[in-house]
Amino acid sequence: MSPVMWKHHLVNLLARSWTNLLIALSSSTLSVAIFSLAIPTMVFLSVFLYRRQQARTAGHHMEDVLRDTAIPTLIAGGITMFGWLCLFGWSISATIYKDHQNLVSSNQSLKANASNQVDPKSRDEEIASLKRQIERFKEQQGPPTIKIFPFARVKHFPVQQSATMDYIFITNTIRTPVDLLVTCDFPLEGIYEAFLTQGGGSVMTIQNTRVSANQFRGSIMSPAWSPSLPLYITLFFPSGKVDRMPSCSFKPE
Repeated sequence: MSPVMWKHHLVNLLARSWTNLLIALSSSTLSVAIFSLAIPTMVFLSVFLYRRQQARTAGHHMEDVLRDTAIPTLIAGGITMFGWLCLFGWSISATIYKDHQNLVSSNQSLKANASNQVDPKSRDEEIASLKRQIERFKEQQGPPTIKIFPFARVKHFPVQQSATMDYIFITNTIRTPVDLLVTCDFPLEGIYEAFLTQGGGSVMTIQNTRVSANQFRGSIMSPAWSPSLPLYITLFFPSGKVDRMPSCSFKPE
């Protein structure tokens, strides 16, 4: 470790040790500065000034007054500093011990969590197995296709009133959104889409747009169209214009 890193860690340790000491004593740095430095200094100056005045009256030398005042103050200050150094040393030891305990606890927690983690080898094998299953499913499913089954609800053609054609669509893959371009050889009045559900109904978001007289674009934004959900579409033709079986094509987009 470089000297810079050692200095950084040492300063950090001393700072946290000092903070822990103040917390243990329910004190603060300001309190220490006032009661351990500022007040003893004020006491020293006050006693010195008082004794200097007495020395002038009694004719004593100023050196004796300074010595008699400084020695007790230095002794008291030295005892105070020694006490603070002892307490600070205890705080450094306690901080190091607490850091060690936290490190041991964190290491044990990491080991416990690591035992519950997925082994990288088994994870990779599981992913590879899932990919193989997906590929087999795609092979069984084949390319995306749509099967169309037309049927007519009217009894006879030609008819002299509005005619309809109905279609059932089945897909072999999930599609969302669903976009179909409907083109017929007769003019179209409109189209209607619905999914065939077990309950007989569903909530759908649909937008049908006329492209030309013989074309409509049907868009189903939701729900998704899945292989288990047949799509029912009705085409509406204008009355009096259908004199044969309409021919229509559907192009997914």
